[in-house]
Amino acid sequence: MAITTLTEVKALNQISGSTYDSTITALIPLVSDFIVTYCRMTEADIELNPGIRLAAAQMIKYQLSKPSNVSSETIGDYSVSYTMDYPEYITRLLDTYKQPNYVSDDYYSVYDESVDFMENGTGYKERY
Repeated sequence: MAITTLTEVKALNQISGSTYDSTITALIPLVSDFIVTYCRMTEADIELNPGIRLAAAQMIKYQLSKPSNVSSETIGDYSVSYTMDYPEYITRLLDTYKQPNYVSDDYYSVYDESVDFMENGTGYKERY
């Protein structure tokens, strides 16, 4: 499922001409899959949140503009580290669309253990 289109990405990123069309077309399904997985979204979620297309366009623009995914390089005994991370401004935008990930057992339903919870009186914990 593609979150955006070539025309939309070019318009949102103010890209004219056809120089990057094949690259953008190849990136659209990759970025779409990343967003669906990262945000735990369904097709219905995407239709209800059209703003997610802006995040997709920004991710594609970032992929087009970055020189490489090398995060560090050492010369002595040559070593290279790679990163696939997106900048914080993109991940923060995606976080606004992120769906809860509930893991249930007999008593508790937990969203994320690193976030503070409070008992809601029904045997479940809720984020507050």
